[in-house]
Amino acid sequence: MQNQQVKLRPTEKSDLDSLFQFQLDEEAAYLAAFMPKDHTNQAAYREKYTRFLHDSTINMQTILVDEVLAGSIAKFEMEGDAEITYWLDRRFWDKAWQPPRCNTFCL
Repeated sequence: MQNQQVKLRPTEKSDLDSLFQFQLDEEAAYLAAFMPKDHTNQAAYREKYTRFLHDSTINMQTILVDEVLAGSIAKFEMEGDAEITYWLDRRFWDKAWQPPRCNTFCL
């Protein structure tokens, strides 16, 4: 991905429809560590992630590649431990890049 600009920005409510579409991919859903019982329920998805956007303990960022929404990454705590979760649109699976500021993001 030479010369492509990869950046992170805070996730916005307007990103949720695209992020929802990414997780509908059946192969991606199979590979995911955690999935809701009905990952096709868009209303439930929007409700859950809108709530997360307002949770100060969750750092949700949108991954942009050349200003195209490519996925998301989030840091949250589970039982006192920091956890990282991410989702990439399948179009970006075979790309050899790492989101910028990843080391800083993970702190």
